[in-house]
Amino acid sequence: MSAQAEDPLFRDRVAKAVSHALRCGRGTALLHLRLQGRNADAEPVLAEIAGRIAACTRYPDSVVQIDGRSFAVLMSEFTRPEEAGLLAMRLGQAVSEAGAGLGACLGIALAPFETEAPEVLMTAARSACEAALAAGEALRFSSEEMNRVARARAEISRDLPRALKAGELRLHYHPQLDLASDRITGAEALLRWQHPARGLLLPAEFVPLAEAFGPLHRMTAWVLRQACLDARAWPAAEARVAVNLSPRQLEDQSSVDLVSWILDETDLPRHRLELEITESAILGDVAAAARQLQRLRDLGVQLSLDDFGTGYSSLALLKQLPVTKLKIDRTFVAGLGCDVGDTAIVRALIDLGRGLGLEVLAEGVETEAQLAILREAGCTAAQGDLISPPVETGVLSGLLPAAA
Repeated sequence: MSAQAEDPLFRDRVAKAVSHALRCGRGTALLHLRLQGRNADAEPVLAEIAGRIAACTRYPDSVVQIDGRSFAVLMSEFTRPEEAGLLAMRLGQAVSEAGAGLGACLGIALAPFETEAPEVLMTAARSACEAALAAGEALRFSSEEMNRVARARAEISRDLPRALKAGELRLHYHPQLDLASDRITGAEALLRWQHPARGLLLPAEFVPLAEAFGPLHRMTAWVLRQACLDARAWPAAEARVAVNLSPRQLEDQSSVDLVSWILDETDLPRHRLELEITESAILGDVAAAARQLQRLRDLGVQLSLDDFGTGYSSLALLKQLPVTKLKIDRTFVAGLGCDVGDTAIVRALIDLGRGLGLEVLAEGVETEAQLAILREAGCTAAQGDLISPPVETGVLSGLLPAAA
């Protein structure tokens, strides 16, 4: 940690982060944090706060102390500007959890959306923080459009704890077609929030907030339980229900016990539950992820690797994972029949999966031509709006074959 944000080293870090973001088509954020409260400039307090701020960041983010009450935080890379707002909210929460009546006011400036110049970015972040202080707000972007988005997300975050209690969460199901029997044999559970004022919200609008601050564990338990209860009532005795498992849930050692407990509680046969993980969820500590997945597999549930082909997993890595299904990402399926490269990739992924004895499901199937190519290539199953858009459990029951 540098002593002063004016240090040329920090300006150099900002400049390099902006340059890298431009090359990769991503963004960089600079956050200016001002402590509020009595004794906020006391050395023991500052040392604790500095540690809490650093714990909220990721490599290669940077944190520097500007003066007795202020810090600058460089978020080196993001794909969506909202990520900077989430980091700011985590920083504010980390400061308040230090106790002693401390609080934080934050200003955020984004590159390259607002500027590519490091000095201008730093000035803009400081000005946004000063504007937030003057308005009595906890957070402000230098962009008014982003302020509007941030206010909406803050309101959603405040409403999250109520969503479960008020019964506002919903599950929709995206049917999956078995290409050998031409029957619907399962579905992926998709979480929705029927917000009383904002209407039906998709997961991208609230799940990151739940992961950062909210009741993620209780939300996960609700999704698992409701999906198992719904599947238990479906007329097809062997139809599977697939539930997404986030990277944080995969890391949580208690997740295995939760899955086992809910399966026992709902009396759903274990082979009918399929847990989906993404490639990105396993690329940190691969050995730990493989052990956790094996514990889940030992319960008798199925495991699928979602968005396959978009990450960086090698064939050697794939062999280490006890998965039972590969899901080919929709970005490749979209090019079937019209893009030679995408068609070759899909065929190769199908051959790879089948060669390893795995089921292979193609996502995002929207045309008859795509479906025909998948059949001819030997794909096991397909999912997409051509087959059916996501539906409520009652509608899905009517699409499933009745038990013999």
